[in-house]
Amino acid sequence: MRITHRVGTKAAIDEVWAALGDPTRWAEHDVMVDHVECVRGLVREGQHLVVVSRGLRLRVPVDVRLVAPGRHLGLTVRTAPGLTHEVDVMLTPRPGGGTQVRVQVLLDGVFARWWWLPEWATRGISTRLLAWRSTRTAVRLGERSAA
Repeated sequence: MRITHRVGTKAAIDEVWAALGDPTRWAEHDVMVDHVECVRGLVREGQHLVVVSRGLRLRVPVDVRLVAPGRHLGLTVRTAPGLTHEVDVMLTPRPGGGTQVRVQVLLDGVFARWWWLPEWATRGISTRLLAWRSTRTAVRLGERSAA
């Protein structure tokens, strides 16, 4: 089962990638993430992370499949036995400035059919939150450089 969300932001790709490429900042824009354990620096291909979920505080294994800085982040999330999420976040420049954020999730496993609605809702909110927070950061940076 495939889910896709597309959102535009006025922020440049560098500002969006700064939040996306740093796992310690994922809680800022992903409504399901409380924090990421044992991580230093930016994401790297082949990295194995443990994400602690908000609320229930579940420890969820996440593998970093693909890193193309400023363009693409690919993650494999194993939420539970029988449920895997292949999450791909792609960034492209928008004509006239800003960034198009496209998040695509492929749900697989015996529980995928029951998980699509919660995944669609939370991923949609998180995608919009990433775009909104990146825009706010870009505006603040612009104000600081103008001062």
